Amino acid sequence: RFLENTVFKRLGSALWGGIVLLIVVMAIYVSVGRMLSANVTSFRTEILQELNARLPFFVEARQVSGEWQSFTPIIVLTGLRLTIPGSSNPPLELSEGRIGVDVLNSLLTRSLQMTRVVLNDLSLRGELTSEGALRLTGFQSGSDEPAEQLRAFLLNVELVTLRNNRLILTMPDGEVRDLDLDLQLSRKGSVRSVEAKLSSSRGTHISVLAQGVGDPFRPAQFSGQVYLNIQS
Repeated sequence: RFLENTVFKRLGSALWGGIVLLIVVMAIYVSVGRMLSANVTSFRTEILQELNARLPFFVEARQVSGEWQSFTPIIVLTGLRLTIPGSSNPPLELSEGRIGVDVLNSLLTRSLQMTRVVLNDLSLRGELTSEGALRLTGFQSGSDEPAEQLRAFLLNVELVTLRNNRLILTMPDGEVRDLDLDLQLSRKGSVRSVEAKLSSSRGTHISVLAQGVGDPFRPAQFSGQVYLNIQS
């Protein structure tokens, strides 16, 4: 019994020592992260180069800064302009974009790895054809490669959020409608979720919630449920 008590005491001491060490390491990690986040502005050119090498569109930003949220460093891009490769349309303009950095994978691969993307105040123009097809201005190009790159990016990133967006939609009869759009795509392992809200100045509100497994861009390879709520 004395031997058992001694073993338990040693295990308890080792456990508490490990907890204290973990807390110290986490404190150092957060402190160093906050310090580095404050100096992100100095690496504006390098950060934009890394982003453009990994995103399916070309990014320009008037200002680049950094923030720290919980244990995740955030790159903040102000005055954003997004250009779709091969498109002859003017760049899409946004007030702000936020990109969460995957620290562990970035260190392992020695390159910038992203976990989440948040875009604010995106203004879009689109057309709804008589066949029911939705065409967004700025996303058409001469080849299918940019669309495939965008699809692959959306399937791999953990979270994509579009906030306070405006969609000016031309209907088949020529009528123009001004719509507010919020969209969130998220992934946990192989499970994907979609949340969307669409509102018009005429009082129509559409909410969509979907969850499933597979590729939501290819219905034959996706299995899930979709809930739709329309108020008019």
